[in-house]
This record gives sequence, C-alpha cells and structure tokens, in this order.
Amino acid sequence: TRPDIEKLKAWSKKNIKDPVRAAAFVATVEAESGTSLTERGYTKQRALEVFSSRASDIEALPDNASADDIFNTVYGGRFGNTEPNDGSKYKGRGLVQLTFKGNYKDVGDILGLDLVNNPELVNDSKHAVAIAMAYLTLPNKNFFLNKMNPVNGVAAPIDGLTSEKLAQVVGHSGGASAARNRFRRATELREEMYN
Repeated sequence: TRPDIEKLKAWSKKNIKDPVRAAAFVATVEAESGTSLTERGYTKQRALEVFSSRASDIEALPDNASADDIFNTVYGGRFGNTEPNDGSKYKGRGLVQLTFKGNYKDVGDILGLDLVNNPELVNDSKHAVAIAMAYLTLPNKNFFLNKMNPVNGVAAPIDGLTSEKLAQVVGHSGGASAARNRFRRATELREEMYN
C-alpha cells in the first residue's frame, strides 16, 4: 500500500503550522513512501548506486545476493542493528521509511509502542503519522524546532529550511541532487497547498 497524499496534504496543512515544513513533510513522504510503505529490495547493482558509502561491503556479496542479504549488509552493524538479520528486520518502513533498530526503539519509546518486537506497526495506519512525526523530533533531527536558546531556554523554529537542512534531517541517501529535487518539490507543494 501507499499513503493517500491528498489526505496527507490536508493533515499537514492543519497540523504543521509552518507552510514550508508542512510542504517539506509531504514531499518527504512522497519521496520516501510514495509507491510503498515498506522499502523494497535491491539488486546488487542498484544497491551500489544507492548506498555508495557501503560499496566495498556490497561488492563482497555474491552477484545473486538476496534482498535480505543486501539489507543486512547496508544496514547491519549500525544504529542499534547488532543481530545478524537486523538490517533486513529494521529496513525502511512507514511514511518516512523509518530504518534501523535504534530508531525503531527511540520512536517506539516516545509513543509507548514496542516497535522493536513489532516492526510492522510502523505501517499501521493508526500509528503511521505519529511515528513519522516522532522520528522527525528525535535529537539531531529537530525538523520542527531548533536548539534551545541558551539565554531564555526556549526552543525556536528552524530558520530558513534549505535543501541541505532537509536532507540532513530526513537522512535520505540520494545525495545533493536528490535533496535539491525534494526541496524543489516541497516548494511546488507549498504553492499547491496554500494558494
């Protein structure tokens, strides 16, 4: 299944006060899960294109490596993925393609959901938006808030969301070109949603 983008636009416009961030949220969902709520498998060649930072590990795989083998290679050993099949178990799911056991745990802890033992809950329509929003509020994401002001202790909105900031927050692997495309789409969506 895939998300209903028209419903998501309406929800974002109603619930995210800043039009730029509302549009960026929708653009991110379109890019991350517009065709499927669960990350699809990769061929070895496609994995080399998408995960260039893991090229040497991918090259070591046999040419007929399974999707699970590839997920375990590109996601294994990082961000809480410590067990042999964690890369495949905690592949991208949900509106923003939540990935890695550590993120499943952190988001689950925020929402009181056991996402580590029930990773498919990330795709559950009852939880999908809350999971995406919780992920975007994790430390080092701060999609909605900047750091606390040291003078008054109040969190202030992020100043000037750019393609680089959006890529950093979301953490997608498409590089600078994909970041520019996503930000360009966010700009288009802002016009569609607010004019």
